Amino acid sequence: MDGLARGCSVKWTSGRQRGFGSELIAECERIAYQDLGCERLRISVITSHRPEVAAFYERRGFARTGKFKPFERKQALEGRKVEGMLVEWMEKALSVPAPREARPSFMPTPI
Repeated sequence: MDGLARGCSVKWTSGRQRGFGSELIAECERIAYQDLGCERLRISVITSHRPEVAAFYERRGFARTGKFKPFERKQALEGRKVEGMLVEWMEKALSVPAPREARPSFMPTPI
């Protein structure tokens, strides 16, 4: 498969430091590689005003590309935007995912 583009914005503040984001990214990587045959995953991240977000993805193997685009969400198009906000592309080469560990402690056990 040459490429796959999907839009998704995730912000789940109550799940911070509990592994939800890492689990979500791992599953997206697995689907992209195993089910869709993708060799690379490219994401767009607001790095200009949120360096901690870039660091989160870097810890998960994504590399900053230095390629930017303007932030063009609905708020930006309506004139409600932060000046100079940019979205940077980050990339990661995909490979066979590591075996999944037992269900994390924060996940409820099915009844």
